[in-house]
Amino acid sequence: MTAIPPRGARFAARGLSGGAECGLLVPGPDGGAPGSTRSTSARRPDRPRRTSLLVTGTSPRLDDRRPAAGRRWWRALGVALGVALALAGATLSTAPAHAGGAQGGSWALAGRLSTDRTGATATLLADATVVVAGGGTPEVASAEVFDPATGTWSPTASMGTARSLHAAVRLPDGRVLVSGGAVGSNALSSAEIYNPISRTWAPTAAMAVSRQGHTATVLAGGKVLVVGGLGGGHGPYRAEAELFDPATGTWAPTGALAQGRAHHSATLLADGRVLVVGGEADTHGDSVRDAVVYDPVAGSWSPVPRLMSVGRADHTATALPDGTVLVAGGTKVYIGGRPENVLASTELLDRSGQAFLPAPAMAQRRDRHTATALPDGRVLVSGGKGDQIATPTATAEIYDPAARRWKPATPMPGPAAGHNAVLVSGSGCSPACGKVLVVGERAAYLFTPPPAGSAGPSRVGSVVGGLGAGAVAVLAASVGVVVSRRRRRGAPAVPKTTSRRGTTQTLEHR
Repeated sequence: MTAIPPRGARFAARGLSGGAECGLLVPGPDGGAPGSTRSTSARRPDRPRRTSLLVTGTSPRLDDRRPAAGRRWWRALGVALGVALALAGATLSTAPAHAGGAQGGSWALAGRLSTDRTGATATLLADATVVVAGGGTPEVASAEVFDPATGTWSPTASMGTARSLHAAVRLPDGRVLVSGGAVGSNALSSAEIYNPISRTWAPTAAMAVSRQGHTATVLAGGKVLVVGGLGGGHGPYRAEAELFDPATGTWAPTGALAQGRAHHSATLLADGRVLVVGGEADTHGDSVRDAVVYDPVAGSWSPVPRLMSVGRADHTATALPDGTVLVAGGTKVYIGGRPENVLASTELLDRSGQAFLPAPAMAQRRDRHTATALPDGRVLVSGGKGDQIATPTATAEIYDPAARRWKPATPMPGPAAGHNAVLVSGSGCSPACGKVLVVGERAAYLFTPPPAGSAGPSRVGSVVGGLGAGAVAVLAASVGVVVSRRRRRGAPAVPKTTSRRGTTQTLEHR
């Protein structure tokens, strides 16, 4: 039975498909066909009168209706955005752990030097001034002093011998020892001492062998350990090690390396031993992968059991506050000049000193760069060459050991490679204390580090950001679906029943 609305009544029949073969409206007793009835039950005045319409035929079933277009659009867009942004966050999580975006720190010009200082040394004195000696092509004997309190350079006495690629360290009594180096292709064995009080140089005893590209490290007892180097422009690679005694001004041999090397790194460890890493050697152009540790008590060397992942020369090695050592960059093959030989990878020597572990890579390949430990434990890496032929770079990065990641630093005002970097500290350095002085060929710059944690987004932040954005998009899609449903529910109810051959659709008499 179906109730027949009065003549002229408006109908709201929702969901009927065009082209359907419809049945007949059956009239009731008040003018319709026999057998039909009109409902006489009481009806609430605020509820619409409902009538039924029997629809038959082959049109699609009304309960198979697809969602409204607006609802479909919201859901498709939200899901697409959510998936895309979540995948973007996941992609960033697998990217190298160097941060893009905001840069950190600032550079200021710290004057110009009197001459080309490529291959020079820069040594921090007790009064926070910095003496720069030698270097150049051709090599020079002159020296000059930078005063961070005034930001000015002034000449000082010249060394007795012109030299480049030498080593310089400050002795416990405040004087500076310069050893070895080269003039042209000839390596030197001579040594000199700078007195900052009289601002003069004086010769001291010569080393037993000539060296260039070697290292010098002040030990806890005040003696100086000199290791490795080249005996000339093309060798031999020195395995000999010597100790300089400032009290007597003499050299004495100590335990030799198992393998000679040059352009390696030497790092004083917290326990007083010295770590020597990598370098060039007589290995057909491949850099050295091993590392050895010098024991000043025994006067002997012991190898680090686990080698680095790759050989390195012209790299840096920096002791971190947690007892590990960060080894960064360098070149794995020092003959050939191919860009792929220069490394962006880094490694950490663990606290036990037994193994090298992988660490996050820098953003750029570099060798002949500098690495400077900042007062808060971070490490500033600046300049270097991106390959063995290209011009030097001005880029800089900061390693944060707490977060185990690299952050971009503001580039230097000019490129530099084979330069020097010194952390300015000590009495009388205000306002330059805590800044880094970088000395290039002719120009010098002062770097002011950014506050810790201020440069660039982290890998974790990138992941959270990507996933968070994806979650927001999915939430937006959900809201859209809810809104769409509520809009549908706001319309008059349309109950329906279905059968195999047709559908009874309720019509609303308004």
